[in-house]
Amino acid sequence: MDQQFSNQILPWIGRIERHFSILMRDALAPIGVTYAEFRLVGLLFEEAQGVPQKVLAARLGLDASGISVTLKALEKKGIVVRERDKDDARILRVKCTPKAYEMKQVIEAFSAQELVAVEGLSSDDVKVLLGLLKRVSGNLGRKTGVE
Repeated sequence: MDQQFSNQILPWIGRIERHFSILMRDALAPIGVTYAEFRLVGLLFEEAQGVPQKVLAARLGLDASGISVTLKALEKKGIVVRERDKDDARILRVKCTPKAYEMKQVIEAFSAQELVAVEGLSSDDVKVLLGLLKRVSGNLGRKTGVE
């Protein structure tokens, strides 16, 4: 990292994201899921009713058309489905199929990378770091309008 940026927070966050995406790409390759697909499915895991495609895109910081290619690939793999909202047919809800919940490797891959990331940190360090990162994310989210 350039010396001029080594004491700034955001370049380090970007660097961490790059490391994480490389590790996840390698961990997910054997099950045929890309990191972009993993991120999308991760947002859907706890959403039994599904999430409107527009909302999902906003959570990822993209527009709805920006995730359509990823959704199409996940649909082909049988991992997600898109269904019309019961109350508003204009809304497409995205939800996981039972196949998505069988992908234990995805959860294991994420957990393994998390352990690597916090290696050498105490549980108190992790709590402090998590709290600070949440505050930084909140600050940026208020500025961008993205959760």
